[in-house]
Amino acid sequence: MAENKGVPILKRSINYDALDEKIMTLIEKGIITVSGELVDGAASLFFITTSFMQVTRPGKPIWIVMNTIGGSATECFALCDMIRAITKKGTAINILGVGEIASAGVALMQMGTRRFSFPLTRYLIHQVRGHSGGDEELSQDEERLEEKKKINRIYMRLISERTGKSIDEIVELARKTDYWLDAQAAKEFGPYGLIDEIVDEYPFEF
Repeated sequence: MAENKGVPILKRSINYDALDEKIMTLIEKGIITVSGELVDGAASLFFITTSFMQVTRPGKPIWIVMNTIGGSATECFALCDMIRAITKKGTAINILGVGEIASAGVALMQMGTRRFSFPLTRYLIHQVRGHSGGDEELSQDEERLEEKKKINRIYMRLISERTGKSIDEIVELARKTDYWLDAQAAKEFGPYGLIDEIVDEYPFEF
């Protein structure tokens, strides 16, 4: 196979000169990972990587192997919008949940064209959390609370739209506690589930 001239460009673009060749091999096969905490910059890296895939592998599905504790609402929503934009152009983005899919990760999981899970993967739904500073003005606290409510509503709506479970039901489940589900419970969550299929082997070719 001819050398892919796009690889060095990708390396320079993300300022990661020592990018592991094993990771590049997976990217060239349409496989990427989303792991750890969703922090600032996650969406930018995702955009660069998926754009590279669409140029070098037009029309072929993209696979995301995801293991995340959640994180930034901004990054989560950016990733959700990007995945939707890509799939609307006809490129499937399938997601495999491994280990733990928590908080924002559950909402992100719902963007997958097909949503797969390993048997021991666990899922966590909870309300958006935040910290209030004791020295802040009351109006600032109220504004922050209102913003948290808006973000929480978006999270719940993203889950509701794909699973078929009402927003009110989801909010009630997560109202006072962390709501954990194993893979089977995730598959049975609402009419359409948090996931589509439980697998015990990788659902893609290396």
